[in-house]
Amino acid sequence: MAISLSPAMAVHLPDCELSLDRPGSFCYLSHAHSDHASGISPTSRIIATPETLALRSIGSEGVHYNRSVKIASGVKAVLRSAGHILGSSILRIEDGASFEYTGDFCLSDGALHKAAEPEHCDIMLVESTYGSPEWRFPPRQEVAEQMGAWASNILAKGGIGLIGGYVTGKSQELIAILNQAGIAPVVTTAIDRVCTVYDRFGCKLDRIAADSLDADSTLSGPFIAVVPQNRLSYLLASRLHKLYRRPVFTAMATGWGLHYRFPVDKVFVLSDHADFHEIVEYVAAAGPKRVLTCHGYDKELAAELRKRGFNAVPLREANQRQLAEFA
Repeated sequence: MAISLSPAMAVHLPDCELSLDRPGSFCYLSHAHSDHASGISPTSRIIATPETLALRSIGSEGVHYNRSVKIASGVKAVLRSAGHILGSSILRIEDGASFEYTGDFCLSDGALHKAAEPEHCDIMLVESTYGSPEWRFPPRQEVAEQMGAWASNILAKGGIGLIGGYVTGKSQELIAILNQAGIAPVVTTAIDRVCTVYDRFGCKLDRIAADSLDADSTLSGPFIAVVPQNRLSYLLASRLHKLYRRPVFTAMATGWGLHYRFPVDKVFVLSDHADFHEIVEYVAAAGPKRVLTCHGYDKELAAELRKRGFNAVPLREANQRQLAEFA
């Protein structure tokens, strides 16, 4: 294999360097979340799906799923769905041998996206956000049904429900889950702006923008609202209670809620990441000869994979000799 990998999240190709979810003159962007896209310049050459580029407001054609694209002399890449958020992808590079970078991925179906599908590769760089054995999430459909019941119960009582999630990705999934329960939530301007991109790519979401004419009549009665999680607080709930004279209930949807507490009335353990057991399942199904782990519990995941017979090491701890073995 003519390519090699650096600890700084870059693939060295025969005639160029491809940065993985970090700034560079030539970048691969796995999805639109800011922790992966921050600092990547629109003037760079970017390999990403059209959906990801649209969510980041970068004017470029993009690479569609499962279509081969030449990225260097004699080297081709293919993007597959990661099942994480709209446009999220898994990078596969073919150069005699095969290299895969998962980015953030999900191995179970959600309200909007199908699960990622493992594919055999020789070398894998796998994300490890929840890469420790204590992270096992409940079934997503079960959590979605609980959320729909929670929201419906609040409306039946004449109350107000606030559900917090990331502006991009999680909020849209929450809207889709509420839609399945027959509820069109009120959403903030920032969330609605992202929803318009989802609409454009065929993910139609029924919601009421807080600054729209329809919002006035909706806000005069009981309602459910999806808000950015960093704006969700008991202070906001208190203000809405005083304004509308209705009981207000708060909730957050996050995988971290499995083991951490949040200042809300209810936590729904809903993540668009694979949990530890799904990560291991994905690696086992792909059967790579070498595994590098990155982000989150990278050290713990590598150790657990070695117990299962995989040649695994955290990318940040790999020295140049070890990296040469992965090339």
